Amino acid sequence: MVIQLEEFTLNTHPEGILNITSQIRKKLSDSGLTNGFVCEFTASSTSILTTTEYESRLITWDMPYLLEKIRLYNRDYDHHHMWEDKNGGKYMRSFLLGPTLTIPFSNSELILGTWQKVIILDMDEKNRI
Repeated sequence: MVIQLEEFTLNTHPEGILNITSQIRKKLSDSGLTNGFVCEFTASSTSILTTTEYESRLITWDMPYLLEKIRLYNRDYDHHHMWEDKNGGKYMRSFLLGPTLTIPFSNSELILGTWQKVIILDMDEKNRI
């Protein structure tokens, strides 16, 4: 079994949703690997990795609307008192949706649906992924 570690840095913005499919495809292409799994991970406690159709109305309206429903900003999290910030709801959102994603690949191509893209959601108040 061959395991290869690749990294890349993103310039994100708070509440941002980025399509990172091309970056992952490029790293896979450069690796020379032909079959296996790509395991993505973000080392940010307020970021989420997932897949979806990267369609403008879905990204700019529908997804933020749904995420707002599970963010629970109006709740007074203990975290807010400890660290004097308002990230408690963002940590809870990331906790529910997760920082990892695994995608199989064959013949050096990610196995994704026709419209499926890999996205990262930056929920933090700062740009730092």
